[in-house]
Amino acid sequence: MIIDPKQESALVFTLFYPYTSFDYYVDIEIEMLCNKFKTVYIVPSNIVGDLVRPLPANAILLNIKSETNGLKFKKFVWLSTDYVCEIWEAFKQGKLNFTLFKHISIQFKKVAAFKRLLQSVFAKDKDLHFVYSHWMLEGAYAAAFLKKSFNFIQVSKAHSLDIYKERHIKNYIPFLKSTVVNINQIHFISQVGMNYFKSNYNFGIEASKLFVSRLGIRNTREYREYISTDTLRIISVCYIYPLKRVELILAAIAEIDEFKVEWHHIGAYYPEHTDKLKQEAQVVLKQHQNLCIHWVGDLSVPEVYEYYNNHSFDLFVSTSSSEGIPVSMMECMSFGIPVVSTNVGGVAEIVEHQKNGFLLDSNVNPKAIAQYLRDYYYMAQHEKSRYRLNAYNKWKTEYNADVNYKKFIDKAFNRKE
Repeated sequence: MIIDPKQESALVFTLFYPYTSFDYYVDIEIEMLCNKFKTVYIVPSNIVGDLVRPLPANAILLNIKSETNGLKFKKFVWLSTDYVCEIWEAFKQGKLNFTLFKHISIQFKKVAAFKRLLQSVFAKDKDLHFVYSHWMLEGAYAAAFLKKSFNFIQVSKAHSLDIYKERHIKNYIPFLKSTVVNINQIHFISQVGMNYFKSNYNFGIEASKLFVSRLGIRNTREYREYISTDTLRIISVCYIYPLKRVELILAAIAEIDEFKVEWHHIGAYYPEHTDKLKQEAQVVLKQHQNLCIHWVGDLSVPEVYEYYNNHSFDLFVSTSSSEGIPVSMMECMSFGIPVVSTNVGGVAEIVEHQKNGFLLDSNVNPKAIAQYLRDYYYMAQHEKSRYRLNAYNKWKTEYNADVNYKKFIDKAFNRKE
């Protein structure tokens, strides 16, 4: 029997959507899912600020109730078999200490809240047969615990924080094993992510359940040629905090005296790091009259696109020490801007060295970054145009949201019974 998805419901766990614009690219997925299913329930893991994005007519927003600190709820958590089993698993692996114990306890409170919410939706909607997590985090864990009790298909995407154990206390990701063994499909946003997962975990999951489903962005602007000037114009887009190492960009342009450099930076968020970098920049600017810096600040995604529409840039620069697949690089490439980036995470899947940009060593120093900037500046215009067109085509063929998300949804949410 073939089931018509239009008669079924789906529930989607998001990270922030529809709050803030952090994971704005989820909008396109939600739009497509709402066209496919009768009802789509949206459950964000984090509620930040006011609702900023409109929901499709058949989408229903569900928020977790703030009940996780009540004594009754705490007892429910402590007596849970799922919680006890996770503590025991961490102990067996020799990972358990007080810090990890506390972390697992706090995290399971949220998992338990998601579990209760999911149970209530299953009780009300007998047509709910799909649960999808945009990140393999608490929502995915909660759904996996209910697999034996309800008849549904569970799908999750996997990014970076949700699979890279080095980013967790004692290199241990709570509830990952219990989720993976119950899940129907895992869609990694990069090949490097899937390779990492296969190399680092032995959970016995069948290879037929693992896929690479790339993210993407939507841009309707046609490709435009840009003729470079005597000023090298670069842009970076990220929060300013240690992981992103934005200070390396400042140190790199301070190495250049032969020509003018204009650097635009979008993003701030962490005041203490932002203020410190701006103070350092003031010193550099006094010493180098050929440099100009524009601190643009935080922008919404539509504002970022508008900024690209109103300004022309030679290069996009990223010096991050860790990445999944940066959506900011998809955005700049959709405007035909080549990328200079550290070769971390899945960056090499979007940046092709000496074709649509340059890949830097993960421990790159400012002098090396500056040399790549010089190399591009002194290129012939026809070579720069080749880089630019390659960047645009990379986005259009491999990171176009309308193409990628349709493929993902067709693969993840079609079934026969």
